[in-house]
Amino acid sequence: IVLEGYVINQTSGDKVAYASVYDTTSFASAISDEYGHYSLRLSTKNDIWLSARKVGFQDTIFEWTGEQPNVMNISIRPTVIPQPDARELPENTPVSLDTTHRKLKFFKPSMEQKVNLMNIRNKLQRKVQFSVVPGVGTNGKLSGSTTVDYSVNLLAGFNGGVRVFEMAGIGNIDWDSVSYLQMAGVFNAVGGPQRGVQLAGLTNLNDATFKGVQMAGFTNVVRKHLTGVQLAGFSNYAHSANGAQLAGFTNIQLDSSDVLQMSGFLNYGKRNNRGAQLAGFANVQGRTYSGVQLAGFTNYVGDSSKFIQLSGFSNVAGRNAKGIQLAGFLNVARKNSHVTQASGFINVAGKLKGAQLGVFNFNDSIDGVAIGFLTFSRKGLHQLEIAGDEVFPANLSLRTGTHHFYNVIGAGYHFGSSASQVWRATYGIGTSVRLGERHRLFFDLQSSMMATNTQIFENQGLHRFLMTYQFAIFPKVAVSLGPSFNVLVSNDHSDLPSELQNLAPYNLNHSATSNSVKAWIGGQLAIRLF
Repeated sequence: IVLEGYVINQTSGDKVAYASVYDTTSFASAISDEYGHYSLRLSTKNDIWLSARKVGFQDTIFEWTGEQPNVMNISIRPTVIPQPDARELPENTPVSLDTTHRKLKFFKPSMEQKVNLMNIRNKLQRKVQFSVVPGVGTNGKLSGSTTVDYSVNLLAGFNGGVRVFEMAGIGNIDWDSVSYLQMAGVFNAVGGPQRGVQLAGLTNLNDATFKGVQMAGFTNVVRKHLTGVQLAGFSNYAHSANGAQLAGFTNIQLDSSDVLQMSGFLNYGKRNNRGAQLAGFANVQGRTYSGVQLAGFTNYVGDSSKFIQLSGFSNVAGRNAKGIQLAGFLNVARKNSHVTQASGFINVAGKLKGAQLGVFNFNDSIDGVAIGFLTFSRKGLHQLEIAGDEVFPANLSLRTGTHHFYNVIGAGYHFGSSASQVWRATYGIGTSVRLGERHRLFFDLQSSMMATNTQIFENQGLHRFLMTYQFAIFPKVAVSLGPSFNVLVSNDHSDLPSELQNLAPYNLNHSATSNSVKAWIGGQLAIRLF
């Protein structure tokens, strides 16, 4: 049976285009065309209740009996708010749909489904839907405007919402909210709030708040908040998430999130985030991050962050950052940072409050201590020293670092005949104490390797503790002098080579092994520049 007629504006008498007309029992439905004409196919001659709905008009319910003609016009009354003339709407003109949540941009409903979604604001209610594909099922073209308790879809289904359970061989599409359990062989797509568990062989896509657990073979996507857990074989994406993300490859979450991210390759977050990131390769966080980053290769946090970073290769932190950096190779902290850095090779920082521990340390300035083989602080200590002592009357050395901790690199020469000339290369560490405006006391520990013109003495070394008093004659020129305690030792316990036997002016060591160890007290006088 085909029931047809026109939908008419009760006030003006005009035809009403794109109105929804449906049987409230069987959910058989139709929409009026651009001329206001509708054609509704019914499966029964029994008495039925029909409903007509249109944006800008009052909902209308009326009865049609099997004894009435198959041609019937429907009058609907406009609301007090005037609406544009619907007859001007061409067939392919986009229709403004439900704005109560973000739309499923990846799903394009049919024209009839669009009109029904627009007209039927209060969702229809049913217990169950069975469908083959969207629009071919027990709820027909009204499926997107209907909320059900249970939805079973052979291939794919389209619902206005689900309250308890939904499953599909390929995919589930829900325009509004879903609760409790959703399962699909390929994908789930939800446009409204969801809570519960979402399982998909390929992907889960959500356009609104999600609370629960998402599991997908490939990827999970939530835009505008997640409270729960995402597990994916490849990647997870969440816009503003609270919870955990676990992926085989990458996790991405943006803006104002508290989240734990674990991935085989990369974790990324934009800003205002708190939580932890664990990645096989890299972690990246934007500004104002608070949390812990662990990566096999590198970590990055933006400005004004509070953090702990651990990586196999490098860590990078922005300005005004506070935290700890531990890396196998490199740490970088930009200016105005309050950071402790420890690396297997290099630490780099701008203006720093904290500490640096590495083979090489570089900073603009430091309020703290930098300890390593070589430290360079742009606004720290750089001192060139020309000195003489009781063994090596000609020495040139460089102190670099800070007064709290500095490194000494130098060379010295012992005059004599060609057979008795000895060179030394010196490395040391030290610290100094300020006694007054021009007065300082320096404490150095130094070790030297020695050589002649023809031989390098690898197993013999000269070690000394040096304490010197410094007086600054001018801002960049100072003199220093002080005592030293010296030990000349053969590391393999053999006798000292003949070339080194006479270096010691005297020997404090009177043991039987005096030929392998010589000790004495000496002194140094120096001029220091810069």
